[in-house]
Amino acid sequence: MIKPQLSCNFCNGTRQRLLYKHNPHLVVCGDCGLVYTNFQPSIKRMMEFYNEDYFISNNSIEKGYSHYLEDKQNLINTFMRRMDIIEKYQASSGKIFDVGCAAGFFLSVAKQRGWLVHGIDISKFCKNYAQRELGINIEHGLFLGTTSEDALFDVITMWDYLEHSITPREDIFKAKMLLRNNGLLVIATPDISSFPSRIFRQDWIGIKLEEHFYYFSKNFLEQFLSKNGFTILRSGYIGKYVSSRMVADRLIYYNKFLSFFAGRILAKINFSFYCNPFDITYIIARKSTS
Repeated sequence: MIKPQLSCNFCNGTRQRLLYKHNPHLVVCGDCGLVYTNFQPSIKRMMEFYNEDYFISNNSIEKGYSHYLEDKQNLINTFMRRMDIIEKYQASSGKIFDVGCAAGFFLSVAKQRGWLVHGIDISKFCKNYAQRELGINIEHGLFLGTTSEDALFDVITMWDYLEHSITPREDIFKAKMLLRNNGLLVIATPDISSFPSRIFRQDWIGIKLEEHFYYFSKNFLEQFLSKNGFTILRSGYIGKYVSSRMVADRLIYYNKFLSFFAGRILAKINFSFYCNPFDITYIIARKSTS
């Protein structure tokens, strides 16, 4: 079931204007400027959406990943690099909670570094994989319904999570409640104000109406966190390790002619490299003690 989203999750404003003239579903809040979709899926529909077909998709341009699990090593390399950044601000290992943890690869990296790990994801498929293949028990469900309310964490991460949530404001406050004083909240999410977004506009790859419901800018998130009990320690744009095969799949999204020629070559040689397209913003924020 899909129902109209009549008000902004962050300010409850009801004034809307279209972000792009030819896209009737992407709107800008007339009060706070947040970009969001003007419809909202039911929890049941979200539970059904993030099944095995999402993580092994025949049409990853429109939905999910070509093969998330086969990309395991690139994901692990990505998360090792991201853990290096986190540990510059939280040197001693402690308790870490990954929200929207998918198959648990980030938790696996953190566990190997001595952290006590906890995760939650809406996908039953991912929960079963993490337990079976990684030996990591993760919660299945929504972050707002987590059973870890009695625990306090040193770090809470949200890698590519907030844009998928229908309650991002409440999720941030939930994270604040579960963090120790001076604990870290780490967010990475597509930036609607980024250069690639402004160039490609409604064709930007970050726009996925079926799965992305809120579209943040770096400034919006920084200001919101600063006003609500967090100190921004670091922000910028973050990349990940990708395969040339994945790049070949994405080329068709922007240029079918280029994809036909270059895509064949990239898919055939297949190598991995670190790529930062400067459209995924990340923020490391410390929970204030006051």
